Amino acid sequence: MWRNPQNSVHVEVRHCGTGMCGTVVWANEKAIADAGRGGTEKLIGLQLFRDFVQDRKGVWHGRVFVPGPW
Repeated sequence: MWRNPQNSVHVEVRHCGTGMCGTVVWANEKAIADAGRGGTEKLIGLQLFRDFVQDRKGVWHGRVFVPGPW
């Protein structure tokens, strides 16, 4: 389980293919509202992390989707 620094979004991280992916399993009301204002209608269940692979100990690379009103 990964949590953002504000503890407003919880992401379950699992193996997918040859890498790791992360899906939102919980978000507070503010995070859900912020994502909605940014055009993301459904935050819970959204895959935020994709194709993460470890290059070396402690260093990961992949794609991240950041929903919100930016």
